[in-house]
Amino acid sequence: MLFRRIMFASDGSPASLKAAEAVARIAATNQETTVTVVVTLPKELVGEPNSESDVAQQRKIRSHAERALIATGAVFQRWGIPHDDRLVTGDCACTAVAKAAREDMSDLIAMNCTEHAFTPEGKASNNLTAEVMQRAHVPVLVIPVS
Repeated sequence: MLFRRIMFASDGSPASLKAAEAVARIAATNQETTVTVVVTLPKELVGEPNSESDVAQQRKIRSHAERALIATGAVFQRWGIPHDDRLVTGDCACTAVAKAAREDMSDLIAMNCTEHAFTPEGKASNNLTAEVMQRAHVPVLVIPVS
């Protein structure tokens, strides 16, 4: 089966970057394939902060997300795969990824098996991969961490 629009969900972790390499190898087999890299942000980061500590926490999480996008995008760039990078947010990370895939008209979502979203406190949430699989309208390719 040929996938032309792959959405790759990343948290920037070593496991996620390793999974990006595997997806890049798949994408490189078809010159028509493009990849959209997404990193989720908690919806609480979209609004106005309530205090100076909130501002600092928002900057820290946003900075981590932006670094994850850069690192993951670099994987696809090394392989010569056309890609876009997006920060996405929603009621929960899983619906944000599924919605972004619909909006992007992706025909595959790919992610590592231990993918996590970040909470406003900056901690990893539940396993995002399992939740995306339940909400996705397209196949989800789960890359095992070895």
